[in-house]
Amino acid sequence: MPAGLETGFFLLVAAAVAAAVARTAWRLRVSYGLPLGYPLKALPVVLAMALVWLYPGTDRAYALLVLAGLAVSLAGDMLIIHDRLFKAALMSFLTAHVLYSVAFARQWAEMFGAFRGTFMAPHAVAPVTGLVVGTVFLLALSVYRRLEPGIETGLRRPVAVYVGAIMVMAGLATLRLSAWWEPASAVAALGAWLFVASDTALALDRFAGRFKGRPWRRELTVGPCYYAGQILIACSVALS
Repeated sequence: MPAGLETGFFLLVAAAVAAAVARTAWRLRVSYGLPLGYPLKALPVVLAMALVWLYPGTDRAYALLVLAGLAVSLAGDMLIIHDRLFKAALMSFLTAHVLYSVAFARQWAEMFGAFRGTFMAPHAVAPVTGLVVGTVFLLALSVYRRLEPGIETGLRRPVAVYVGAIMVMAGLATLRLSAWWEPASAVAALGAWLFVASDTALALDRFAGRFKGRPWRRELTVGPCYYAGQILIACSVALS
């Protein structure tokens, strides 16, 4: 992050967090039906986009990919409010995960180039990569099998693709961290897994009735994890 910009950066992060808290508090009390619900839902991600725009770090390609991911996530946020647009929202978030995956994969490959800046010797790469890939595969399989009985037939393939995509995204963020233990990688990996936690909780609620009769638990799980994940991924840009 450029010198002299730290105060503005942290103020913008604080504003994004405050907006996320305000949105969660509002959602606990009021339905999306009121006009104020829409901008409150959008504001945290808009502020995360402002973070990337104002503090793009040194890797501009990474910044652009994350900014694009945030933009399509914002579209998904608006679409998912309406149940009839669920498939369109799913495609928006799927696109975001693909963009984030490309961003993380680029930096992973760059960090592993000639093993510069990595704590691992060449012989350690395969076991670590195998461990991450295997864990991600088992998690994806476990989540989908838990959801499958409640998914209508027409949605099973899109949901399976989505579960695989978000797990790949988080796996690539983890591999990036395994290649180079530095703040940007750690923040991005934490953000990616919080995104996974949010989407998993939302899917369990929609397809398995996990929070049936307790919507306040859903709101205290899905929203905070989602916004924290997006804000952290945005922060990783300035730190890169």
